[in-house]
Amino acid sequence: MIEKNMLGKFIRTKREEARLSQKQFAEQLFVTESAVSKWERGVNYPDITMISDICRVLNISEKELITASDDTTYRQMKKQSAKYERIQRLTFWIPTSAYLLSFLICLICTLCGVMPFSTLFIVAASLLCAFLFFPSVTKFFENQRLLAYLATSAVGVVLLLVVCGIATKSVSWIPTAVLETLLGYTVVFLPIILKKYSKNGFISTHKTFISFVADMVLTIILVATVQILTPINLRNAEMTVLYCFSPLLITGVVVSLRLNGMIKGGICTIIFGIYAFFANYFVGFTFDEPVDMKINLADWATYTNGNVLLTVLVACAAAGIGLIGCGIKKGRK
Repeated sequence: MIEKNMLGKFIRTKREEARLSQKQFAEQLFVTESAVSKWERGVNYPDITMISDICRVLNISEKELITASDDTTYRQMKKQSAKYERIQRLTFWIPTSAYLLSFLICLICTLCGVMPFSTLFIVAASLLCAFLFFPSVTKFFENQRLLAYLATSAVGVVLLLVVCGIATKSVSWIPTAVLETLLGYTVVFLPIILKKYSKNGFISTHKTFISFVADMVLTIILVATVQILTPINLRNAEMTVLYCFSPLLITGVVVSLRLNGMIKGGICTIIFGIYAFFANYFVGFTFDEPVDMKINLADWATYTNGNVLLTVLVACAAAGIGLIGCGIKKGRK
């Protein structure tokens, strides 16, 4: 245990650094001024139950109080933490203040008749959208900050699209634009969300498959929406979407299987080779166009398409079989 005199001198030094009198110090600790005096003169030790309160009032760590010495590492960490908090506050309030000032200027211009109200609404929606992207509202959420950021930023984009459509009196394009926004968010962020928040269960083991299904469903809805809102016939496009997503869904299922990574890679390679080979046949059938897929390895100039796709199929099959073989061999070790 450290000597009473050393502890007393340390308490007095820190009290004076905090610019507290013995009376003020005692009042914050709910003890008598005489008790504080005895601590500082080395007559008595503070009660062990007072340690945390003394540290709080003097802004020191318990280690510093017990050892009666400055903890340089602790103070450096505390200083860096305070600096980080200041930077966080600045990065929130500086752009926020700029957004508010911009809106105020536009509001004054509108009230003066320089700017129409429709433009003011677009500016307000744009500023709100920008705010939701940066600095965002995540500082108000202790948990689920990623979800909060994605949800609020997506709402900001959708709100901006709706306001622009209403202000310009042209709303037919809004559903398509909103679906495109949701599709973009799903493609980019859904795999990240599933990986971060699904620790076990079906979702955890089928993340890739679920992501591909969501992408396919939103793409089909997007194509169907465009077809409803425009006179363009996109049924063939819907069939093409299904064909393009089919290998992704199958590989999503394969990736979810409890197999060696090389085996899964080999199966996926073979699947993509097969789909690449039959892609031209599918396009010809769907769009009712003739497709020349004849194969003659002795004449590459005339039979380029067929020869190239056959080569791709053989290469994918060979690579896939090789990976499967390596995976099986590795699994037996």
